[in-house]
Amino acid sequence: MGLRTLPVLSSSRLVSMLMLLNVVTILHYFQAQTHLYDAEASRYFTESSGTLQTHSAPSDGITNARLTVVNYAPRVKLTKPVQTRSDERKFLSYFYLKEAGKHPFQGALDAQGRSGFHYDVTSLRRSPPSFVDSFPNLTAECLRRDDEYYALQRLRIHSPSPEQSTTATRRLSQSSTPARILCVVYSSEPFHHKLQAARQTWAPKCDGFFAASNVTDPTFDAVNIVHNGPEQYNNMWQKVRSIWATLYELYYEDFDWFHLGGDDMWLLVENLRMYLESDEIQAAANGGFSDTLPLGVQSGNNNSTRIQPDQVPLYLGSRLAFRKNIRTLYNTGGPGYTLNKAALKLLVTEGLPVMHSQLRTSAEDLRVAEVFRRFRVLPYPTHDRDGASRSMV
Repeated sequence: MGLRTLPVLSSSRLVSMLMLLNVVTILHYFQAQTHLYDAEASRYFTESSGTLQTHSAPSDGITNARLTVVNYAPRVKLTKPVQTRSDERKFLSYFYLKEAGKHPFQGALDAQGRSGFHYDVTSLRRSPPSFVDSFPNLTAECLRRDDEYYALQRLRIHSPSPEQSTTATRRLSQSSTPARILCVVYSSEPFHHKLQAARQTWAPKCDGFFAASNVTDPTFDAVNIVHNGPEQYNNMWQKVRSIWATLYELYYEDFDWFHLGGDDMWLLVENLRMYLESDEIQAAANGGFSDTLPLGVQSGNNNSTRIQPDQVPLYLGSRLAFRKNIRTLYNTGGPGYTLNKAALKLLVTEGLPVMHSQLRTSAEDLRVAEVFRRFRVLPYPTHDRDGASRSMV
């Protein structure tokens, strides 16, 4: 079927009809400084780390700038650390802080305020609500032909051609399942009404979904994630620390990718899935080489653990340079950013326990990038071959 247009995503219409503030993430949008960022970042980090040595030819989809990023990063074992193992000494601070109640993971509360809640994040995918019934004026809105309509013709949703489907099937035949994506938005009770827009459109296309909130309400897939400090915008960093910690503690084994953003984002899950399952991203997670183990190898029943010994942390999103400083590249939090298993484990078990544990700030995206930089994980260049960004704010 090829790529097809998506004519109903209008910013002003979505504000009134879907109660969204902006359309974001995995859209084709030109970012003027993409190549400048790549050139300067590649030069800076190559100088910082010395000449990068490789042992086999990189994948064709990995450019020099991308290869610099993945080679600069460490490889991370995907198995969860066990406190009693002597070879996991570097995780002792993680276990100590967790036992002392000082780690960002403080669990979730159910609708009655009881601790230890583990929400079924697959419920929305299994029972998605109707979209048309909730928006009776949808047909009239879609028939409008204005400047917004024609601008929206540039948006594309990936629908693979027969040839692409055959290639994807051949590649995924080595594994039992495609990439499993958990999508999370942060919200709070006064804004739960905005969650219906996501629930009735893009969210059911994710393999798992929930809204990290301060009140648990299954009607909106909202879950009360406990965090330090008050529930307010200026304390977003503490909230996001607890969200990432919760994803690792409760859902790490069930998903391959974790996307977090605001409750006003719009995610084209089809395009995100296509990108995450691409040969380029699979190679990037293997240090830039295509001879990676399959994405998911299972033995026995469907509940057995997927096998992959280690992985390069990938931190994907819409890259910006804070105050135009190329040394402080970060993925902006508005449209959200995506982590693979290695990045999530590194962030939660080694970064969050020791960095900015008491800080109160709204700039959670800057802090996440800072934590990753300490462990040599940089925002991966996600633009396409024409220099177009796959995310927009």
